[in-house]
Amino acid sequence: MNNTTSRNQIPVVYSVTWTLNSPTDYSGLTGTQSGGLDPANPFDYNRSVSVTGNTAITTNVMNNGENIFINNVSVVFSSTDTLSSIITKINTASVYTNVIADQRVAATYLTLSNNWGWEGTPFNVTEGSGSALGKLGVASGSHQRYPNAIGTAYSNVSVGTVATINGVDVTFTTAGNSTSAASQINGYTALTGVAAKPAGPYLQLISAVPGQPFAINQGNALPQLGFTIGNYGGYPNTVAQSTAFTQGSMRWVQVVNELESIGAINAVGNFTKTGSLTNGSTVTTLQFDVAVGTGSQLMTVARSNEPDAGTVLTDASAVQRAVARALTQTLNSNQLTYNPTINVIGAVASNYNPSSITASTAAALDTNVLVLSNNIAVSRVV
Repeated sequence: MNNTTSRNQIPVVYSVTWTLNSPTDYSGLTGTQSGGLDPANPFDYNRSVSVTGNTAITTNVMNNGENIFINNVSVVFSSTDTLSSIITKINTASVYTNVIADQRVAATYLTLSNNWGWEGTPFNVTEGSGSALGKLGVASGSHQRYPNAIGTAYSNVSVGTVATINGVDVTFTTAGNSTSAASQINGYTALTGVAAKPAGPYLQLISAVPGQPFAINQGNALPQLGFTIGNYGGYPNTVAQSTAFTQGSMRWVQVVNELESIGAINAVGNFTKTGSLTNGSTVTTLQFDVAVGTGSQLMTVARSNEPDAGTVLTDASAVQRAVARALTQTLNSNQLTYNPTINVIGAVASNYNPSSITASTAAALDTNVLVLSNNIAVSRVV
């Protein structure tokens, strides 16, 4: 697909929003119908790099002109900015930074992560003028490690308690908050292969070796850290989750194919997702843009197996129909699939065979294209 426009050509842009659960609720579909619609595959989710601030943002904390740099791109804030508008400004710059912001970990905390399509890519965040980054509680520097795991409620660790990670006893010699606990865990990283940092009100553990899972073997400090005994390799963490993500990404490929069949599509992208993005759940809403060269009309005719057969659909209506058609089809193809099964060798976790080529099926979400269309909103924005 052509991802560029001619130098003097201003594209027409349509904003598309797919909603999984309204008005028709497809969130309960299982088996080959699970996974909804998602441009990211299970490998993408597992490779996602993220960092969450450790400061709750509940008031307007910025001063006019304070800024941060994300991958050397300046994002400038004002004294009227709330957490919501801070997120909007960072996301507006994501086309240049390949980093997005949201509140996926906790409602009043900022999370930065790879933009969709850039999973696994390191990103750099530094302070600009003022102290904006410090106010967000985000660590300055390069963020590049995955997979990660975020604990549940954190309470101050006690002196003398222990957490055994990949067979290594991490002994806490100082009582303190998650920043203190993370620092003490990081003192053992060379032995455990696991690093730590605060993530909102929680503690985040991250593999120091990209893609390498880790095991938490035992320890009386675990309840305070918010973790339990087990193997951690990020998400998806079950074969069912991985399969659902594969099916969602198969449907996305078909959406692009159907869009290309209705006219000269220049680009599809600028994704925004909502839903629970930290636990392997299916995306609730997916918003994306479709760019078309000026003077190019999008058009399709309702097919013979569609309730309104013969109806001519153009522009936004054609885009809506193309997306809906993709979701009425059952797709069969060989896919590179991700197996999240973790094995423990000694006391160390390993996922030694994470990928394979598998015959995969993504079944239709519905047989009625008109019913599916009701879950798809399309508007022209440029």
